[in-house]
Amino acid sequence: MWTLLLGTLMSAPAAAAEQHGVFQWYGARGAQVMEARAAMLFPVEIGGVHCIMQLDTAAATSMLYRPLLSEEIVQRLASAELRVTGSSGAYLVPPAGSMSRIDFGAGSERRCGTAHPGALVGTLGNDVFKDSALLLDLKNGSFDILDAAQMQRQSAGMDALPFAPDPALRGLPVVTLTDEAGNKRRMLVDTGSAPITAVLYYLDDWRRITGQQDLSKLESMQVTRWGKPALCYQAPAQVALSTEVVQVRRGDNIYYCDFMSDAVQEGNPVQGMLGMKPFGTATVVFDFSENMLRVRRQAE
Repeated sequence: MWTLLLGTLMSAPAAAAEQHGVFQWYGARGAQVMEARAAMLFPVEIGGVHCIMQLDTAAATSMLYRPLLSEEIVQRLASAELRVTGSSGAYLVPPAGSMSRIDFGAGSERRCGTAHPGALVGTLGNDVFKDSALLLDLKNGSFDILDAAQMQRQSAGMDALPFAPDPALRGLPVVTLTDEAGNKRRMLVDTGSAPITAVLYYLDDWRRITGQQDLSKLESMQVTRWGKPALCYQAPAQVALSTEVVQVRRGDNIYYCDFMSDAVQEGNPVQGMLGMKPFGTATVVFDFSENMLRVRRQAE
């Protein structure tokens, strides 16, 4: 949900892009606030050239941004693998031709290539991690890719929460949060909304949770979602939402954005998005092999 300011995100330090298993936090401005941890940028390797992609667990499939691809990278993609390598050295390779190419982002002279390594080329979706587990150490800014045996060892002492078992969700990391009245909401855990607590899709639902009825009395924030503008409003929650693993507490700011009307949303199997802010400095595992979210809290 949080928009990458692509005009300023054409390149990153090349050395950072070459560090396997280390992701970079990217800052972005929302309203009048500069969020230092707005997006997670993952190093990827394309035929020996180091580039970066934004991790977005709200994306079922990975995408390359056509305006940001240099001719060199296009040629390398035709004959070489794109690799994502974790801190232990384990790596994943998306199936050949599986990444769609979309017209998103402004072109730049500093497109990723041998001369300019470390530039953004796209979004890393969940399809890359199919049948594996992605471990995010939010405290230390590192990640790893785990097989079943490694996941079994890592899961000791971790709290676990199953993904919602709905075929329509296509394996997206959707968990169920319950409010104080017992009402349940399916929330998509979204690394692309790293700096926020939660977004509720339905205006009436947001009003029930925040107690805010008149949007005209609130300051709005303009954002862009996949090139389309929208207005977002935030207010503190008057009702807590929780699971056994993660909580949205009273007083936490909850967003509503007018991407779509409630009528258009009707039938959507998901009622909102859960950002990464409630996880703090935890170690979070998106276990796509077992369709589980696993969390280990760490000392701040």
